[in-house]
Formats: sequence, structure tokens, C-alpha cells
Amino acid sequence: MYYSNKFILMDELARLHALGSYQIIDTLQQKEYDEITELASIICGTPISLISLLDAKRAWFKSKVGITDPESPREHAFCHHTIQTPHMVTVIEDASKDDRFKEKSFVTGEQGLRFYAGSPLVTSDGLALGSLCVIDHEPRTLTKEQALSLLSKKVVELFELRKSSMESVRLFRSSNQRLFTLSEQSPDFITTLDTDLQITYANKDYNTSSRNELIGKQVWECVEQSFVDEFKAEAIKMLLTREQADMELKLTDGKWVMCRLVPLKNETGSIYNILMICTDITSNKKAEENRLKHIKSLEEMIFMVSHEVRKPVSNIMGLADLLTQNEVSDEDKAKCVSYMYEAAQELDSFTQKLTLYIEESRINTSADAVSFIKPALSALQLDTP
Repeated sequence: MYYSNKFILMDELARLHALGSYQIIDTLQQKEYDEITELASIICGTPISLISLLDAKRAWFKSKVGITDPESPREHAFCHHTIQTPHMVTVIEDASKDDRFKEKSFVTGEQGLRFYAGSPLVTSDGLALGSLCVIDHEPRTLTKEQALSLLSKKVVELFELRKSSMESVRLFRSSNQRLFTLSEQSPDFITTLDTDLQITYANKDYNTSSRNELIGKQVWECVEQSFVDEFKAEAIKMLLTREQADMELKLTDGKWVMCRLVPLKNETGSIYNILMICTDITSNKKAEENRLKHIKSLEEMIFMVSHEVRKPVSNIMGLADLLTQNEVSDEDKAKCVSYMYEAAQELDSFTQKLTLYIEESRINTSADAVSFIKPALSALQLDTP
């Protein structure tokens, strides 16, 4: 392991332990870090800018502008001098005149580096993990020291956010191990969210995104636009009341879900994470739509049948009224009775044929009653309205 006595004096082991806790060494490039190095290069007017992290043997570049190498040996790094003074910006105006660097190959060789300014990346425990630095091939002075220092603090904030997110997953997995195991096997879409509603865990892929790609996204990106405001309102209410919230909503993949938001609390009662469980109710919604459609079609069918039955019933009632009149002759009364019998036969025939047709057609409750009754009436040689 490379480091001299002065690194031991800095409590190098504690520093390396702190660096390892962020699990950031050898991770992929990320836009939010690249934006900081680009901004540092623009503000300070240098062709090179780096976010450099020092492990035991190397300076590894989380983000870089102006160079292609992913790392350099630690003994060749400006940065390992920067971390020795974690509370100030290290400035080397001309490395060719600095005894620590003037014989180094990156100064004397093709690179010809001269100017360096590095603001240490310091944790809340005062441990310097590396630096945000700007480098030039020409000697110069630093006029934007405060800006460089502020940007380095933003880098550390990103580190802390990453660590917090990992800690949330760790807490979820350790304190809710049984729940975690069940969630991995559940058909439901289950995620955990931080208090900013960013996804910190997902039990499965969603739509075109893998479960890993979901990490860090705002959860409402999975919610259909027309339901986003309602979702946010319920989430805010849940955070304020610390009570679970339930709602029906539609996701961007077209599924209807019953969404439950459950606040996960630590031993002090503070919410450290949110469990979101989305149960697919698409089939239930479709069944309800079919039920309402069927009820409507039944109403229309009843109207149609009523229309057809009304004719013989009206005939019978009219003839019955004639029979009550004294001036009607016996011969006419006999005719009325005959007509009433014919009307009753017509009605009886209709009901029998309708019953038979229904039985033969084996109509089911999900069928459209109107689409059935029209051909039924046609088969019975009755007019439909």
C-alpha cells in the first residue's frame, strides 16, 4: 500500500474507509458530476478540470474535462498534496518552479502541466476524499477560488445523496428483510422512495426501464400525466400526516393500479423512506366497465321488449273495456272474446319463443344485451323500434 508517514498522520485508514463507504470508485460517468467539472473549467478558464478521488494507490477521476486517462498513479497526482490541507484550496501557479513537482514527468514531459488549483472534497467528518481541480498548461493565478470551493461542496453533496440513497436501501433490506423477500416475488410493482419521491428501489423492471434504471427517477414519471397532481397531493398528505395513503390511478404503461403509499419510520418516528405498492386492478376496472355497459344494454333491451309486448296487452285492455259496456251486443262480445284470445295467444307465443331463443343462444352476463335482442326480435318476426 502506498503512502508515507505523513499520510498516516492524516489518519489515512479512516480516510480510505470513508471513501469506500460511498462506493463510488470505478462507477460510470454521471451527468451531474460532468456538469460540475465543465462549469469549473468554464469559470476558471482552464482546459482541464477533474473530480479526482484518491484510494491507496491511485487518483481515480470520477469526471474529467480535457484529458482521456481515467486515473493516474497516486504519487504523480497533485491531488494527494491537496488532501493534506483539507480546509483550504491548494494553488500551484507554476509547477515547474515548485520543488515538489518540477522533476515530475507530467511537468517536464509532453503534458507540460504548469498551473493547478484544487479544492478538497471534505466529508462532514473532516476527511478529504480527493479534490475538484482545474489545470492549465500555462502558469497563472486563481481568481475564482470561492467559486471552485462552492462547486467542490456540491460534489460532496452528491456523494452524500448517493450514500443516503444506498443507506435507505440498506435500512429497507435489513429492517424489512421479510418484506424485501416477499417483494422480490410479488406480482405487484413495489418500490421504495425517498422523501423527495425519488425511487431508491424497485422489485422489477417497468415498461422500457430496467429496475436499475428506475433508481433516482421521480416516481411520478411512472404515473399517467392526468393523475400526477392527484398523486403528488396524496403523497404530500401522507408525509404530513405520517399515515398511509391509498388511491386508484393509471400508470404510463396503461395499467390501472391500486396504489398504496406507506411511510417507513425509524426509531424516532421520522420518515426515512416510503414504500409504494401498486396492485394491478386493470381487469377489475374492465369488469366494472362491462358491468355498467351490460346494465345499460339490459335497460335498452327491457324497453324494446316492453314496446313489443305493449301492443297485444293494449288490445286486450281495449277489448275488455268494450265488454263492460251494456250497448255491446252478444255477438260483438263474442268477437271481443275471440280477439282477446288471439291477442293472448300472440303474447304467449312471443314470450315462449323469446325464452326458447335465450336458452338456445345461451346468453352470458358479459354479452351486450342490445346486440342480442335485435336479432332475437328479428328471428321472432317482430318489429324493433
